[in-house]
Amino acid sequence: MAAGDLQARWNDLADRLGLDREHRVYETLAACHSEPRRHYHTLTHVAECLRLLDELRGNARDPDALELALWFHDAVCDPHVADNEERSAELALQTLRAAGAEVVAAGDPLRFGHGRAGDLALLERLGLRVAPAPLPRDLPAARHTALA
Repeated sequence: MAAGDLQARWNDLADRLGLDREHRVYETLAACHSEPRRHYHTLTHVAECLRLLDELRGNARDPDALELALWFHDAVCDPHVADNEERSAELALQTLRAAGAEVVAAGDPLRFGHGRAGDLALLERLGLRVAPAPLPRDLPAARHTALA
């Protein structure tokens, strides 16, 4: 999926969710996923997750919530800290509130509430299906632990 297609995809989701495009959420996400230190959690990874979501969309109770979670998962990806998921959730919370979303989940907009266990399982399946490719054998061992 090309960058223009990804932005169009985000714009469609933002419109369905009633988000204010003036807050440039897509640009924030694109910048996060385009950091030079990233080798796996990139826009290509997001595009692959979205492609798989499209295949499984009919099984989702709230496909827009799932898609939103995919966009923000690993938006913060620092290989030197252990709380990337929490930081990604905080980024989502702040960004989505600024864009006019009514985020009701207590402290974590990416958590699924009661009755959405099936969507959470689907999200986990997507994550398992989009696993990183093996690292090249010629990559120095010291860099293996620093890949984001």
